[in-house]
Amino acid sequence: MNEADTALRFSGLFDRAVAACAQAQLLARRCRELQSHARSTHASARRIGTLAADTRAAWADTNEVFKLMRREVETVASSMRASGVERARAGAAIRAHMRFVLYDGGLREQEAETVVERATEWVDQVYAAA
Repeated sequence: MNEADTALRFSGLFDRAVAACAQAQLLARRCRELQSHARSTHASARRIGTLAADTRAAWADTNEVFKLMRREVETVASSMRASGVERARAGAAIRAHMRFVLYDGGLREQEAETVVERATEWVDQVYAAA
């Protein structure tokens, strides 16, 4: 598989989904941190309740974004599998592309790797299902 073939497999939607996935993960983490801080500083029950509602909403949004990301990864992995690309090469190509998008978007390695690890699992599942 050459670079042109690889570039054609990753759509703009794929890139936006990767970036949204990482941002959703950061938002969910920030919500957890705010809740923890509110509890440790003995914030009012009303403030904690508001943060809990915000956290639930953030988790719901995060789940939707991860569903979209999973569909995009599975689409690319299926296309690669159908083209005869072996599992290891497909996984490496998808991980490399995701890291490029995430790091280019300003995420640190620690923040990006959780998203990349999930995508690796999804690629493995696509290939295992064949």
